[in-house]
Amino acid sequence: MANAADPAGLRIIAALIGVVLLLILARFVRRGISTAVISVLVLSIPIAGFAFFIVEPGPRPYPEGIAWTAFGLLVLAVGLSLWTYRVAAQIRDRVTTFSMLARLRWITIAATACFVLAVSVYLYIFEPLFAVANLVAGLAWVLVWVPQHFRRASVYVSLEVQAPPERAWDFLVDATNARQYEEGLQDLSVSPEGQLRVGSRLRSRRRVPLVRPWLKVTELNMEMESQVTELVPGSSYTVVGVDRGASTTTEVKPVGSGSQINIRTQYVFSIGQGIAGQMFRIGEGTVLARDAAMRSLLRIKELLSADG
Repeated sequence: MANAADPAGLRIIAALIGVVLLLILARFVRRGISTAVISVLVLSIPIAGFAFFIVEPGPRPYPEGIAWTAFGLLVLAVGLSLWTYRVAAQIRDRVTTFSMLARLRWITIAATACFVLAVSVYLYIFEPLFAVANLVAGLAWVLVWVPQHFRRASVYVSLEVQAPPERAWDFLVDATNARQYEEGLQDLSVSPEGQLRVGSRLRSRRRVPLVRPWLKVTELNMEMESQVTELVPGSSYTVVGVDRGASTTTEVKPVGSGSQINIRTQYVFSIGQGIAGQMFRIGEGTVLARDAAMRSLLRIKELLSADG
């Protein structure tokens, strides 16, 4: 590599690195809003820094070994990226869990962090202030997602059915009936058996549609576990995800000669999901969840009407 006394040589190197980063940005920015946001966050400041150096080249500090440090971080980033592909293939080809998805997410975050550090170290050779700004921007992005405020979402659906509240309630707290109306539900077990009560554990396996195709698949086979934490007999019950930040409250109210069923799901997504940019897809995700919940309610209405 050129030394600090050779700004012309450094200008050529800066141009080459800048072009590579631009090509990477152009490739990833088209992969949906989440990937686009992360790509711009990670690459925009370094590209601007290298461009600034090309316009205004000059001697820069070149501490011994700094390029090798950046190279080592880059190799680590590549190794972690290859690991993500291996984990992703396992998730795609078998029944998976939320803990497996979280593992994949944090490996991806670690790979991205190593890449950011590597690029920042290279950038320091040319424009130290831009390198510092790049690290500060990355740290700020992480800190934004620490509070839960930006990681919350909710889905609410409601429907009136022509069945008395008692019958609607008995139908809903018999969790085995879920096989008749929940889309994608393949298997469900309740412990202890019988109607839901506080402390009941529900273990299910279901097909979960993805907001966008991922590794050429449009849905995942997921295992989930939930627990009933609150129950008011004849009125409402709340089921909380043991393996994820989600809680669903189902409420039955008398309306005229029938009933009104209200279902509200509250989501608190993980810090890792925020850092990975997945919150930018939450709008599409909540629409899918709301539509699926409404289809379930419509199916419940049909089943209760048929029993009546």
